[in-house]
Amino acid sequence: MINYVIFDMDGTLFDTEPLYKEAWIKTLVDWNLPDPEGLHPLFVGTGEAEIIEILKKAGGEHRDYSSIFSYRDEHYYYKLIEKSIPLKAGCVEILEFLREKGIKIALATSTHAKTAHGNLKKAGVFDYFDKIVTGDMIQHGKPAPDIFLTAGELICADPDETIVCEDSFSGIKGAHAAKMKPVMVIDQLSPTPEIAKLTYGIGNSLFDVIDLIKKENKYI
Repeated sequence: MINYVIFDMDGTLFDTEPLYKEAWIKTLVDWNLPDPEGLHPLFVGTGEAEIIEILKKAGGEHRDYSSIFSYRDEHYYYKLIEKSIPLKAGCVEILEFLREKGIKIALATSTHAKTAHGNLKKAGVFDYFDKIVTGDMIQHGKPAPDIFLTAGELICADPDETIVCEDSFSGIKGAHAAKMKPVMVIDQLSPTPEIAKLTYGIGNSLFDVIDLIKKENKYI
């Protein structure tokens, strides 16, 4: 029985990963970092502290990378999303479905609270969530399980009854480490054999997750 669902935000509910990719690549070029196209996939679903470590390995320890995130947002990302937040197929439908069935909903996003809350409100889906956990609320980002454990605790979730919807490898690893049921909703990345072994299910859209829950909970 599935009684709890935890969602990632970007790439899972929101079709924002292509926008982040564009913003990141332009930022990495501006900062004269090597192989922007190769670096970006390492950032998907990853927390800021972890990204900084990746940048240090690529560009050297001598640089202060803490301001690269605000540079990315102010110079590129905010301009790309200023009109609207693009939703993934099935986003509203799955949130409505879960609300109708009385299934608790939490958000676990590496994005910081100000941006996450603002984007959720702009997209019109903020009020669906029972609890929201953001990257600045935890010490260790994905692939550590911290963000999922925190979200689960806030909605009093039983891990055996909890699906985690994720589009990134780091998110799947974190959900698995939290002993929850990871479901990969394919976006920019397709699951490798290693990642597939960690999942409870794999879908091409959130509509597939609705079908999975219906089957698991024996809804007619």
